[in-house]
Amino acid sequence: IEKSLALVEAMPDAAQILTAQVNNTYGSLQFALGNSQAALEAWQDAATLYLATGEQERYLNNLLNQVQAQQSLGYYHQVAKLLQVLELDLPQQALPLQIQGCQKLGEAYRLIGNVSASEKHLQTAFSLAQQQQTSTASILLSLGNTAQAKNEIVQALDFYRRAIEQSAIEQAAIERFAIERSGQFS
Repeated sequence: IEKSLALVEAMPDAAQILTAQVNNTYGSLQFALGNSQAALEAWQDAATLYLATGEQERYLNNLLNQVQAQQSLGYYHQVAKLLQVLELDLPQQALPLQIQGCQKLGEAYRLIGNVSASEKHLQTAFSLAQQQQTSTASILLSLGNTAQAKNEIVQALDFYRRAIEQSAIEQAAIERFAIERSGQFS
């Protein structure tokens, strides 16, 4: 990735968007390797380029990545600033990004101790995911974690149960599809 970035930067007419994508990928790799500071720096570089090129959806996705890195580094003041930016811009985005963004906002707010904002954003993510007819298992898990943080243990257990059921249904659907596709079922 570093070689790719150097090649792109060496090209006189290199597109900023390509440089941003390379930085974004590098940030993801660094984060996966546990190098949160390097990931954050790469994502910040990518965000600057995404913003400069008008790539709003990629910019917002990148901010969500930065929230994760900043949380892992304990930069909660910076997380709060990014959350405010995200809250303003998410409603205008495509539904899948709204779902992902609201879920990450909910998780971030829980980690900084604002459980009411956490619950609000997670409920929004859940409603949007249901409208989109996409999986809600990870959102239910997050709702369970927030309920537990509020010391609402019975509600937390219910969210966890529903997340498990949702996951089991999804796995069963995958297995059924695999059997049907293999032709073993006629």
